[in-house]
Amino acid sequence: MTGVFGELRRRGVLGALTAYGVAAAGALQLADIVVQNLGLPRWTVRALIWIAVLGFVATGFVSWFYDLTRRGFVRTQAPADRGPTPATPRQVTIPTPQPPPVPRELAAGAVLAGRYRIERELGKGGMGRVLIARDEKLGRRVAVKVVTAAHDPGRVHRFEQEARTAGSLEHPNVLAVYDLGEQDGVPFLVTELLEGHTLRTVIDGPRLPPSQVQGLAVQLAHGLAAAHARGIVHRDLKPENLFLTHDGRLKILDFGLARLTADDGQGPGLTLPGAIFGSPGYLSPEQARGEKAGPPSDIFSAGAVLYEMLAGKRAFPGASLIEAGHATLNAQPAPLPAAVPPSLAAIVERSLDKTAGRRFQNGADLARALEAPGGPPGRRAGPAAGIREDLAAGGMAGSAGPRLSRRGQGRGGDRGGRGRRRALRGGVLPGAAAREGRRCPRPPSSGEGRLRGVRPGGLRPRGAGPLQSR
Repeated sequence: MTGVFGELRRRGVLGALTAYGVAAAGALQLADIVVQNLGLPRWTVRALIWIAVLGFVATGFVSWFYDLTRRGFVRTQAPADRGPTPATPRQVTIPTPQPPPVPRELAAGAVLAGRYRIERELGKGGMGRVLIARDEKLGRRVAVKVVTAAHDPGRVHRFEQEARTAGSLEHPNVLAVYDLGEQDGVPFLVTELLEGHTLRTVIDGPRLPPSQVQGLAVQLAHGLAAAHARGIVHRDLKPENLFLTHDGRLKILDFGLARLTADDGQGPGLTLPGAIFGSPGYLSPEQARGEKAGPPSDIFSAGAVLYEMLAGKRAFPGASLIEAGHATLNAQPAPLPAAVPPSLAAIVERSLDKTAGRRFQNGADLARALEAPGGPPGRRAGPAAGIREDLAAGGMAGSAGPRLSRRGQGRGGDRGGRGRRRALRGGVLPGAAAREGRRCPRPPSSGEGRLRGVRPGGLRPRGAGPLQSR
């Protein structure tokens, strides 16, 4: 029975009979309506039915022996007369390369690269797993980071980028990298084992006093200064990538998105022009616009972290990258609490400036501002202290003036002396005042600050007599 139906389907009989039946049923319904409206005899409908039945038989007979093609009816070939149907050519499928076997079970006691004995798992992240191991050769505990998706070239590239970048930095405030190895085709990174918690845990807890925030900010600035000195931009500073050890040491983690400032983008890299990289709430305006990020971009991210530590909330809130990026480009953060020293608040405000050229240009500049005398680390210098510091700096500049003048004679004159005198006439002195970009207060007495080349009365405070110039 199955063979009969198969042959009927092969010859197209079933399809032809189905099509004829549908057409005949519709024609008979139309004929019945016409007969009733015209009052024709009832046997007219019965005659049409018999004609339809004969047509059904004729359709089955014709479709058994003939096929309807574009050239008309063609005699259907029997199975014995029909030649073999040529096979449809198929493209040879190239087998997909299988990823290297991933060590799923890295239980306690397993040894990586014949050296690192696994103790337990510390956690999981977007890049892979972090394990606590013991270095059998050196007898110390280390952290081992293993990539979970080694078949993804982009992820492996980013992992190797992190290893090379962090490994090139040697600084107390940067995570130390010990080794980069491979186990069964899966790369792993060996770093120092940190005991403590991330800065996110600190922010979520009780708010720290400004003096402690100042100390952490100085460590962060020094770590960034070491990276910027090597031409490295982190590009993903956030509380989750800053680790605070039990002894109070701040460590910068995760250089997976870091890039070299000297990279012109001609070689293969991890980023594409116009792509947005960073974390919501901490990316800089340059990153939000998809532009090239330099050291000032890290300064902006550091300022956002410091603001959150001082205010207890994000400077630029937003659940998604788009919302936070819009806030970064258009919104201004709310003023810091009154308990924050004005000098520290000014540093944070400058770090969060929308224009990169107005921020501190690198970590070293930020560290100098945070460590400047009279700055915010617990003590605040009054106006008199600022005057004494500026006068001391001015005195040193004045004592060096004659030597520079004698050395420069005959080769364009006293260039250094003229520049210094212009600065003094403008009310700006070298030292802490010039570094912080503020004007120097005038000296309190006529006996101090006598500099060569300063016109009488140029630095005279209100109510004091003229200064004597040499």
